[in-house]
Amino acid sequence: MTELRPHALAEMIEFYEAAAYAEVYRAAPVSLEFTAEESGDCVAFFAPEFDMLMFNRALGVGLKEAASKDLIESLTARYRER
Repeated sequence: MTELRPHALAEMIEFYEAAAYAEVYRAAPVSLEFTAEESGDCVAFFAPEFDMLMFNRALGVGLKEAASKDLIESLTARYRER
């Protein structure tokens, strides 16, 4: 069996969790306005009717590559506008 390095294991777990949440968001009733936006860097989740971190967050930021200032600013702006 191949042993995973801690960073690789963290990345795998984070993106599996993101994929599971994305499925939940896609299955949610349209009226809830849940959206999941996947990019190579992260998966961002938006639930404008719920002012709770659990529903409005980005998973995987900084795991595949260092989080750029542009990515952080873009995500921050997206969450503020909702």
